[in-house]
Amino acid sequence: MKKLIAFVVLLGLSNYVQAQFGDCTYCSGNEVNNDASAIGESNASLGEFSFASGMGNRAIGKYSHAFGLKNQTTNWESFAAGYSNTSSGVASICLGSTCTATGKGAFAAGVNTTAIGFASFALGHNVRTSGSTYNSFVFGSGVSDKKLLENSVPNSLMIGFFSTYPTFFVSPSEGEFKTGRIGIGDITEPEAKLHIKADNNEDAAIMLEPTGTDYLGRILFGDENHSISGRENNAMVFKSGMFEGFSFEGGSINMINGHVASSKIEAIDGEGLRLTDQYGHGGLLVADGGNVGIGTANPYTEFQIGDYWTFNKHTNYLDIGYNVKNTNVGGYSGIGRIIEDEACVMKLSATGNIVFQTAGTGSVDEFIDWNYPLTISSEGRVGIWNTSPQNARLEIVQNLHDEYALKLYNYSSSENNSNTFWIQHQSNNVNDNIIRVTTGSTTPIFHIKGDGNVGIGTATPDAKLRIQAENGNGLWVRTYQSDKSGIVSDVVNDGTKAYSVKNTSDRFIVYGNGKTVIGDIDNPYSGFMLTVSGRVIAQEVRVNSVGADFVFDESYDLPALENVEKYIAANKRLPNIPSAKQMQEEGLDIGDMQTKLLQKIEELTLYVIDLKKENEEIKKQLKNN
Repeated sequence: MKKLIAFVVLLGLSNYVQAQFGDCTYCSGNEVNNDASAIGESNASLGEFSFASGMGNRAIGKYSHAFGLKNQTTNWESFAAGYSNTSSGVASICLGSTCTATGKGAFAAGVNTTAIGFASFALGHNVRTSGSTYNSFVFGSGVSDKKLLENSVPNSLMIGFFSTYPTFFVSPSEGEFKTGRIGIGDITEPEAKLHIKADNNEDAAIMLEPTGTDYLGRILFGDENHSISGRENNAMVFKSGMFEGFSFEGGSINMINGHVASSKIEAIDGEGLRLTDQYGHGGLLVADGGNVGIGTANPYTEFQIGDYWTFNKHTNYLDIGYNVKNTNVGGYSGIGRIIEDEACVMKLSATGNIVFQTAGTGSVDEFIDWNYPLTISSEGRVGIWNTSPQNARLEIVQNLHDEYALKLYNYSSSENNSNTFWIQHQSNNVNDNIIRVTTGSTTPIFHIKGDGNVGIGTATPDAKLRIQAENGNGLWVRTYQSDKSGIVSDVVNDGTKAYSVKNTSDRFIVYGNGKTVIGDIDNPYSGFMLTVSGRVIAQEVRVNSVGADFVFDESYDLPALENVEKYIAANKRLPNIPSAKQMQEEGLDIGDMQTKLLQKIEELTLYVIDLKKENEEIKKQLKNN
């Protein structure tokens, strides 16, 4: 805006100077006060150093300017341009048609806009800021010249189109270190950071539309661990912290056209809490007396499953099992099943060991030759077919060389397609599997080969670590220490790719020397740390520049305007400014160009000062004549 005003003033001064020398500047019926100027017809420049140009304009305020048709400036330093505009506030500005600016520093632009109030701003068509406001902004359009979009709140922003109600509103902040609130809809006093108010006869709705059915609409509450998410044709997901839950304050929980996953939850006086299916069958019962039953309506012990499986607590031992026989001999408590000639028992020893036993030979009524497949020692060590584990937290004894030392197997499908985990190392062959984890297919989800390569989601890792994700994220890294990095790539050579993102070819590359390439391009440009093939958008770009204050140095050789004019006529550009062709071929150095543009602005300022001096000298000469 300052550049626009300076340009208009410069244009007016040039026309005035030309008029003094009899050039073809038209003037008729103008009323001019001392130290004021007017160009055109039926204009009035009555304020000191005021200026009017066009027809029927009135520049009454001191230092005021009126341009166009029937514009009026009545206060100090006011400005109006266009048609039938009125600027009556100190340093107020009007641009457009039938605009009014009455507050100090007010700005009105467009058609039928009014800026009333200190430093208020009105832009658009049929918009207004009220007289009691200050620092208020309104953008957009009202319905007509009688039905305006009006902002009456100080220190606020209002946006709306073809309505007397705002679509968007930013409220004033409550203090220096506070921020305002945002209202969407007809709301000028939002009660939260974001307050959405629907129009009459419509719902207040927020819609999150992902880019496809494979992506979520999400609302986060503070971090990733507290959120609500959902997608088309899928269930809603409510997420809280690992050790946190969900609290519902007041009221009750109602299910409409659906049900809780447990089907039926009842809390009946005299019976306790019951979880069953929708027909009342099976489920879990917590009786009023504290007994818990699964699959039984009347648990008679502390915990009971069905009619026979019970957990019985005694003074010195515990019985758990199906018709279990007490094996409390030598300080052991028995847990398990001993019926007829079948036996499977877990023993708790007085020394702290836990021993799982199965019958090898014999029967209940005679000596049983026990097997000891699992032992847990008092030190927390686990032995499989080892009754005294000592050398590791888990010891597995397996003397058959043609079997795996550890194998988890799902017998519901064939060996190659089962959900399997095994550890195997039979030779030094690089193709051997040291660790392999699979789920439902032959492709492992985790794989360590004999050569040390690790694969996640692939059976053929060709690097020390290769991650292949068919669905979802390939890698998620989080670190909590401020002085640590999530991922560190330590490369030796400057030209080595420390990090790259591929999509048939490299799309993002970071080299060992820090140079970065984005887009479909092979190598970084020489001398540049960042090379981008494509367009870049940013909220802010800051370039260090040396400035152009040297223009105001007394030793600076200011080019003569005649020489500048000749240079422009010959080259179609300003001196020291690259041509359009050069910009297209070589690009543009933003910092250098900003310095050159500032230099031209400062030179222009010096020209204006010289013109003003010449103008004053001409006035003196005319007055003396």
